[in-house]
Amino acid sequence: MSVFPNITMNNIWTQILFYQFLTRDGLTFGGGSDVYKNYSFNGGMLCLFLWGVFYTFLGFYLDQVIPKDFGVSKKWYFPCVFCCQKNRNDRVLDAERTPLNDEEIGPNKDTRNFEQVSDSLKR
Repeated sequence: MSVFPNITMNNIWTQILFYQFLTRDGLTFGGGSDVYKNYSFNGGMLCLFLWGVFYTFLGFYLDQVIPKDFGVSKKWYFPCVFCCQKNRNDRVLDAERTPLNDEEIGPNKDTRNFEQVSDSLKR
């Protein structure tokens, strides 16, 4: 039942109370792996550590996916696209680096929508 964090905490407290009040030495580093009621203190701490890691990654994931007032939220499957993203980004960057000719922009180019380049930038 250690798949539920609250049950894991209950079992750990049972271990702590048993070792502190019913044994002579109390809970020590060497005694953490001893089994009482089919449960060990070290096993419970390991389960809590794994739950902490799981909830940390879940929090980071939900922070990226859930829409907020500012920024753009990612798709729900964004962790699965990291392996293919490098190739996709290289293609996008190559396309952005090539300058556009007047023919590519088209004959209906409206010069009112473009700001003139200053002399300092031209140099």
